Amino acid sequence: MLPYEFSAKVEAVDLRYFNLYSFYHRPMGFFATLIGIVMFVSSQWVYLGGGSLQDEIVMTLVSLVVLLYMPLSLTLRAKGAIARNPIFSEPLHYTLEEEGLRLSTDVDLGKGVERESKLRWENVYKAVKTRHELLIFSNQINAFVIPLREISAEYPTIRDILVEKLEAHKLEKIG
Repeated sequence: MLPYEFSAKVEAVDLRYFNLYSFYHRPMGFFATLIGIVMFVSSQWVYLGGGSLQDEIVMTLVSLVVLLYMPLSLTLRAKGAIARNPIFSEPLHYTLEEEGLRLSTDVDLGKGVERESKLRWENVYKAVKTRHELLIFSNQINAFVIPLREISAEYPTIRDILVEKLEAHKLEKIG
């Protein structure tokens, strides 16, 4: 079964999903959403409680900015990362090995820049399957992003390898 190789092209939408997952699965994302909702509901109460229409409009607009800023910002950040980073111009090559995961690219990244990255199984922070991606985290923030649409045929084998190589508490929704 090992080594097991596959390739996947990471696009802006994939980085967007990863950015959204990372933001909204942390306390900051939860609190930003909560504040936006509380402000929106409060704006309605202000008006219904006898406040001015102007106060309601201002609070509603501020709440919408709070609720919409991060998703829009993360989308633009993902598009910018794809445009600036040549590594995303070609499919990335993943190899699941006995020792860990190896990621490589055929893209020339310039003088002195490695074209390969390795992550040992014992250094994997966690592996998460979302609706759109398989994320293999090297720490709380950084992850290998693997779009599920690119690996639908390979996913059962990849899942089996992850279940074999990673401790159960490091697997989220891999099923």
